[in-house]
Amino acid sequence: MESQLIPLLADPLDESVFPSGDTSWLENGRKYVGIWWTMIAGLDESVFPSGDTSWLENGRKYVGIWWTMIAGSANWEYKSDNEISRNNNNPAAYIHGARTERMKRYMRFASEHGLDSVLAEGWNKGWSSYGANADGTALELGIDDSYPDFDVNEVTEFGANLSNPVEMTMHNETSGNLGNYEDEIENEDIFEDYEDTGIRSIKNGYVNDPGLYDKLNDQEPTQTHHSQRAVNHHQTVIQAAAANRQMLEIHEGIKPTGEIRTYPNVAAREVVKAQEYDGFGELGS
Repeated sequence: MESQLIPLLADPLDESVFPSGDTSWLENGRKYVGIWWTMIAGLDESVFPSGDTSWLENGRKYVGIWWTMIAGSANWEYKSDNEISRNNNNPAAYIHGARTERMKRYMRFASEHGLDSVLAEGWNKGWSSYGANADGTALELGIDDSYPDFDVNEVTEFGANLSNPVEMTMHNETSGNLGNYEDEIENEDIFEDYEDTGIRSIKNGYVNDPGLYDKLNDQEPTQTHHSQRAVNHHQTVIQAAAANRQMLEIHEGIKPTGEIRTYPNVAAREVVKAQEYDGFGELGS
């Protein structure tokens, strides 16, 4: 079988687009030129990387600080008492979800019940730029970019010293800003820092209803979640994660396209309307 990229359907038929010029093999003499590539399925081990995958573990389980926010009992964004008071709200009534003490409590639970890690959503600065219609420009994802009430080094050390050690699963919410996330990965070396801190897994997300931001400071989203730009972006992230021994759980990403065969660090993904919507007062799963 031969694969060729050929032009859009043309009338009359352009025989020259066929590799051999022979169209006699077409059933019933029907001549059709499509717009898609032909895919040849097969196993060619030579195309796969030969890197070390011994660090990958099957069947990992985690719990996390996130449902309490989904259910409205806490908040992703940290706010100081002054910030809350300026809006005529009661600081005592505002609860930030991802706090060091809460993380340690979850880690103790995970250790006692044979769970591998604890996810913390809302641990990092910049959640003021998060949301279904926000631009994600303020989100910072480095180890030292945590909110004042969350200490990454303290919780990872705490988890490592439990009788049954528990890791932290890092949360990388992008709010759909591809450029900002790529800058954090490529210029701030966040994945390398995660590995050095004992973090081995990441849940990343791309929540943004209007679409994705191509560049860091774009004023409007210009990409869909399944555009070629998005595909290229996820390839960049997956490769960088593999190079720094990070397993990925991708949320609001692209549907599986077979890359897990080459990059088995892609542990799971959520790209359809999921059960978390049950927490928003509607049965959406």
